Amino acid sequence: MLELHTIPINWNLNLPPLDMVIEARSRFGNPLLSEILITACWVIWTTKNRVIFDHGQTNIIDCKREFKEELGLVHKAKPSRQEPISL
Repeated sequence: MLELHTIPINWNLNLPPLDMVIEARSRFGNPLLSEILITACWVIWTTKNRVIFDHGQTNIIDCKREFKEELGLVHKAKPSRQEPISL
């Protein structure tokens, strides 16, 4: 299993993609997995666009900061699902 140190989700790379997500969701133990994955995809997308179209530069520190900011916006928008997140 590969453990990402920025998001504590364990991915079993030996499984097909859908099974990887299902297993990760059951092991993660937090109902915010969907929001985390969607937010991560959004940050990757916007970072890629900034680099390609605006000739921007990026680094992992900026990506982590943006991810935490964006996840905070999503988390605030769903008060019924507010649970502590440690990233």
